Amino acid sequence: MAPAGEYQDWVGQSRSSEAIIHRETCEQLAATFGIESDADELPPCWHWLYHLDVVERDRIGVDGHPTTGHFLPPIPAKRRMFAGSSLRFHRPVRFGASTELRQTVSRIEKKTGRQGDIWLITVAIDLLQAEHLLVEEQKTIVLLQTSGGPRTGRQSDMAAQWTETETPDAVQLFRYSALTFNAHRIHYDRDYVTEVEGYPERVIHGPLQAMLLALKAEEWSGRPLRSFAFRGVAPAFLGDVLTLKGRRGDTDRLQLEVHAQDGIVTTTAEAEFGAE
Repeated sequence: MAPAGEYQDWVGQSRSSEAIIHRETCEQLAATFGIESDADELPPCWHWLYHLDVVERDRIGVDGHPTTGHFLPPIPAKRRMFAGSSLRFHRPVRFGASTELRQTVSRIEKKTGRQGDIWLITVAIDLLQAEHLLVEEQKTIVLLQTSGGPRTGRQSDMAAQWTETETPDAVQLFRYSALTFNAHRIHYDRDYVTEVEGYPERVIHGPLQAMLLALKAEEWSGRPLRSFAFRGVAPAFLGDVLTLKGRRGDTDRLQLEVHAQDGIVTTTAEAEFGAE
């Protein structure tokens, strides 16, 4: 995989925003997940509910995403997705706090295979309060030149110590999209999904699966997360029964995954823990 030379001048592009961490938003997602929300700080990864990418209507593309060429390079693509992140948690994110989010395009790569060009954009993200680093994240955005299709991938072979099932429905997908200000049509517009992007059904958000895994990691271990990394490896579709699985790697780590009822893994993750 080589750097995408024609877009290297976009590396270093940056932007920042400020937001108050309101408890109400957290409570709305907790209700969407069907869980209690009584903590004094944000659960891991829930900063994705804040510092949202709010753009004018005329800057929305046909897929519902903000158009590229502003912060991200203007790479033409049929599909764009939030493919994964690696996060490190330094300090709790408290409610009522004013935070700053700093984002920088740190790497652009192009991979060419049998299905055409795949572009990988890495965005370095720092969440701060009063110049103290709360969360640092390396986010991967993937741009594809091909349409989607039926799910393919590897079968789950994890000998799990913990398992739990989730079956997201259309209302949950809509509410999650609304809370994250995500207008990507693959999550709610069935005609667009099947006729344009080539999937058999609406797609369950990758970050939604990651958030559920992060919650389960803390629940299963009984310890706070120090770091968390996830990667989307296959699409999950509306109607899928998702199995969340975890097993202990060593004293401080859990290996995690989500698979659909056909056994194909949709998301993988690793969690590392702080002191008890």
